[in-house]
Amino acid sequence: MALGRLRSRSAPVASVRRSHPAPAVPLHCGPADHARSAQARRIQAVHRGWLVMWSTWHRTFTAFSYFAPVPLVLDEPTPDALITRMRQAELHYSTRTHGRRF
Repeated sequence: MALGRLRSRSAPVASVRRSHPAPAVPLHCGPADHARSAQARRIQAVHRGWLVMWSTWHRTFTAFSYFAPVPLVLDEPTPDALITRMRQAELHYSTRTHGRRF
């Protein structure tokens, strides 16, 4: 779909509904958010095949895989929990792929 067509189908800004209400206090990135973003960058540097980010809105670490045959997005509140799930996904997809004969 062309970008122009996509724009023409989008709803006016005033009529867009959010799935989550806006917070009572506007979100601002503070020192803790910057530290978590840095943690996400370090995780991504060690675990190739993943895009890792800190989501300020959801307050979770989010990882998107590059290698899975289906879209794979993982959300966890702590870096350790995210790394554990990333390793589980890597193991799951590596055993599925290496066991096949082409």
